Amino acid sequence: MKKKIIISGMSCPACEGKVRSALEKIESVSHVDVSAKDGYAVVETGCGNEVLVEVLGEAGYDVITIEPEALSTPGKGMDRVCRN
Repeated sequence: MKKKIIISGMSCPACEGKVRSALEKIESVSHVDVSAKDGYAVVETGCGNEVLVEVLGEAGYDVITIEPEALSTPGKGMDRVCRN
């Protein structure tokens, strides 16, 4: 599942690298996209939100919220979410 993580404290390319590195260490993470400018990361993972919060906290960042990427991008992947 793709998740969009809103992160406080990222302000530069070095922050992006630190967040990316922390998230890529999670075994179930298969894709990471980070934007310090916009203050978020998008991950493809099967892990729970508490794992993401803990890992980013250990890296020195606060998670504001985590939302399913399918909901933040209308229409994207909805066939998998809403199939009867």
